[in-house]
Amino acid sequence: MNRKLAILASAALVLTIFGATVAGTIMAQKGQFAHIMAQGSEDGEVVAIVNGKNVTRADINKPAEFHQSIDPSHTRDSAIQLVIVPVIDDFLISVEVERRGITPTDEEARAYMQPHKEACLGLNGQDCRDYITSLGLTVDDYWANALPEYKDAVGNIKLFQAVFDERAPDDVDHEQLLATEKFYRVELRNSATITWNDPDLQRLYEQALQAE
Repeated sequence: MNRKLAILASAALVLTIFGATVAGTIMAQKGQFAHIMAQGSEDGEVVAIVNGKNVTRADINKPAEFHQSIDPSHTRDSAIQLVIVPVIDDFLISVEVERRGITPTDEEARAYMQPHKEACLGLNGQDCRDYITSLGLTVDDYWANALPEYKDAVGNIKLFQAVFDERAPDDVDHEQLLATEKFYRVELRNSATITWNDPDLQRLYEQALQAE
């Protein structure tokens, strides 16, 4: 692993599944699974089209509801404002991963998953198992369901590694990589074609962008 990729992975510049501390593992698991559950949700109304990809109401509501569950002081709008830009960014990045022909393998995803799985089932083992059981899943089924998310995360890492190789010198530091990553995300947003079917969500998205 070269230095830029090591910084990328350790700094979690792209969407990752878990928090930085073991104490945050279960909470991060719940947030991660909210996104997986959104994919199978009945709330499949398309609220936006991002570079040709459909964004459903569940794609936004599930992560927002998760934030409300851990911080009840959030209103619906404030919770959505927390998640809506990252959700739309995820779709933009997904399109770019596909455009560049980046195809993570199951093996790469499992290798990326393994330390997270060990952290969950290790120090927080019983909490992790209790949470998985509460979803009506076995441990094996839970991690099998999570595999697509990890493939997405590996694709994101590969994309940003390619971007850093193109734009950043080998001796780049952490702050420079953060700036490069942020600038690239802004580029993707500025060049995106986003069609909103829900004016209220469009308003919250634009407000969230202005607040960054």
